[in-house]
Amino acid sequence: MNINSMVNYCLGLSYYDLENFAGQNYKKVHAHIASKHGGDKANTLLIGSIFTCIATDGKLSEGEWKFIASFIGGYTYDEAFKVASEFYCDEAEKTTRDLIDFLPSDVAEALVSVCIAVLAVDGRMEGPEMAFLRSL
Repeated sequence: MNINSMVNYCLGLSYYDLENFAGQNYKKVHAHIASKHGGDKANTLLIGSIFTCIATDGKLSEGEWKFIASFIGGYTYDEAFKVASEFYCDEAEKTTRDLIDFLPSDVAEALVSVCIAVLAVDGRMEGPEMAFLRSL
């Protein structure tokens, strides 16, 4: 996967198309993990990975919050900010990289695509976000 190409692709999508793109990839990853480890484990790993992606720049835009709330559940902005701040650490980033390394390549690519989509929803990618994506 070419991260720069995928970032540009996601930045060019409408909100609706980006939501569909993220949702399809999310479902693929969730189905794979749930089939091996159960739905609760899949939810925990995916939600943690998504919040890790959001936390990479230490901010939570309103667009990111609304976007993730649409497919991982109803978090208020303050709740989402608090959870994201818990994932603002090297350990969370390492766990997400380890998960991606553990998954089959097509499922790993789907998880990276979800991360990119979540970060692209506010229409920009900042340095820390791109550095994290490239580390995946």
